[in-house]
Amino acid sequence: MVNRSKMTSTEIGALWITYQKKTMILRVLEHFIEVSEDKKAKKLMQGLWSELEPNVHRIEQIFNDEGAVIPQGFTNADVNLKAPKIFGEGFDILLCMVLKEISMGLYTLHIATSYRNDIIDLYREMTNVTQKYYQKFLNYAVDEGYYPLPNLINVPTTVDFVSDINYTKGYRLFGDKRDINTIEFSYLNQSIQTNTVGMMLMTGFAQTAVHTEVKDYFI
Repeated sequence: MVNRSKMTSTEIGALWITYQKKTMILRVLEHFIEVSEDKKAKKLMQGLWSELEPNVHRIEQIFNDEGAVIPQGFTNADVNLKAPKIFGEGFDILLCMVLKEISMGLYTLHIATSYRNDIIDLYREMTNVTQKYYQKFLNYAVDEGYYPLPNLINVPTTVDFVSDINYTKGYRLFGDKRDINTIEFSYLNQSIQTNTVGMMLMTGFAQTAVHTEVKDYFI
């Protein structure tokens, strides 16, 4: 693969949004690290911060080498490290898990829209970091009881095929009902887990918002 001297439009777009997201995550981590009372959780988040921060500088260098302006990311002015703790133990790790889930999907998309070796290598390395820390966060959340596992079912003992076309219409609230299958349950369970964290985050923002309009927006 040729290491092109100029970035394509898709590479610029990918790096631009990555820079904004990574600088935001660094600020979130800094607050959580500051207020965390759990040494293990604090160490995990410090580890992620130390591996993400150099990649922010790599993106800045790529833009500098290209003669392009560096995006407006989130800085120390955007976080108050002296603000009191508002979330309970475990929420920080759960939010980090959600952020890593999002990152895993975005990195795959960005790799598929990148063509320069250095940019592809950047996303591949960040993917490795993301997958490593997602597993660390997951293990911590499960071990500490913050992340309930999906329910258990009897394992399949036969292979069955769908013969009723109505099956493909999905689960219906009214009329003849069928059990949801494990694939459907998986997506529902994941949605509930991530949206619960999102609702807690919005509640925290609403509680700390100064302006009534902003508070009402989060609610």
